[in-house]
Amino acid sequence: MRRLPMLIAVLGLFAAPSIWAAPVPIPVPAPMPIPVPAPVPVIVTNPATNPVETIDAFARIPVQFQLFGLNNSYVVPSDQWLIIETISADLGCSQTGGAGVFLFAGGFLVPVPVSFAYSNAPTLNKYVRLHSVRITVQPGTTVRIESGGNGACDGGTFDMHLFGYLISVNSPSLTP
Repeated sequence: MRRLPMLIAVLGLFAAPSIWAAPVPIPVPAPMPIPVPAPVPVIVTNPATNPVETIDAFARIPVQFQLFGLNNSYVVPSDQWLIIETISADLGCSQTGGAGVFLFAGGFLVPVPVSFAYSNAPTLNKYVRLHSVRITVQPGTTVRIESGGNGACDGGTFDMHLFGYLISVNSPSLTP
């Protein structure tokens, strides 16, 4: 029982009353006024006889076209840019093991990957894909489908739907 007096001493140490001093008030000076300049009137002149021209409000003309097969194409009007935003690809291939197709526009090949959808064996394997893209095609350019080559769906069926819009060549933003 020798530990009992030590335990009482420890408890007595923590139970001792504490003395706290009251907070001392600190005087705070009144806020200083900040000078504010006098308001300046704003005058806008935009008479109906001579309104301010809005140069970036060019109409976007929705466009949708289908490219079916390798011998089909679309020619962008000479006074418009074509902005392609969505491509829907549908390929039918007699062989298995993959398929490939490209969108050819203005000398550039844009790969359009497709995924296996189903097999109608033994005659056809279907590959499809929907793409969200941003492809800017110059005025007067021909857009067409190119085969993936290297045995990738050679001799198959190619079908693409392209969705986007046409915008004037005078638009200040040629890739809106």
